[in-house]
Amino acid sequence: MTVAARVQTQVQQHQHAAYSRAAGGLMVAVTLTFLVTLAVLSTRINWPASLDEPASVVLPRILEQRPAVMLGYGSYLLSSLLMIPMALLVRRALDPARASALLGIATTLGVLAGVVKPLGILRWLSAMPALAAAYTSPMATPSGRESIEIVYTALNAYAGTLGEILGVAVLGGGWLLLLGCALVQQNKQLLGWSGVLVGLLSLVPLAELFGANVGLLITLGNAAWYLWVLAAGVALLAQPALTRARSHQ
Repeated sequence: MTVAARVQTQVQQHQHAAYSRAAGGLMVAVTLTFLVTLAVLSTRINWPASLDEPASVVLPRILEQRPAVMLGYGSYLLSSLLMIPMALLVRRALDPARASALLGIATTLGVLAGVVKPLGILRWLSAMPALAAAYTSPMATPSGRESIEIVYTALNAYAGTLGEILGVAVLGGGWLLLLGCALVQQNKQLLGWSGVLVGLLSLVPLAELFGANVGLLITLGNAAWYLWVLAAGVALLAQPALTRARSHQ
């Protein structure tokens, strides 16, 4: 191998290591910011069970716990937006030559998930606090509160379907499913097959469109999705160190 070829190889290795570290760091960040959401909202507004509670219960609670709601859903928004660079960098880390069509499709789904999920989350940072203030106002009449409850239900149905069904299940689950398949093709069997299984589990919320009660499976699927992303992130962060260690042996 010529000197020029060796230099080029080393540059490519350094670039690949940098992409792996960046992708791994973002995967860990996506999970940790979601854990902030879970810790804050579960203790303050009984989330995610609160998503199924009526407006008469949720809206006063939102007003009482507004700082926690802003922090929790703000963290969730950040976690979702981080999916955009995460998906792009995972592609660069796993497919430097951009030769895998499967990873290309997976990346598109991951980026779209990072765009669509926030559309469902933003209602809790903007519309819902406004509805809560109007609902709990001393000037609110019974008919006015009834109208607010109708708006709350309709907004939840629309934004919930957009964020949770399309963003989380179809796009987020589809990203992981295809990413798992690509990892299997690269002979990363454990991470790949576990990604396939978790990706399939993440698609379970689609059953709700047909009236199925799959609440427990949805909770398990969401938890498994973030655990997989965390594990994959740690693996990517460790990869450059392992490569350097082998090169010095």
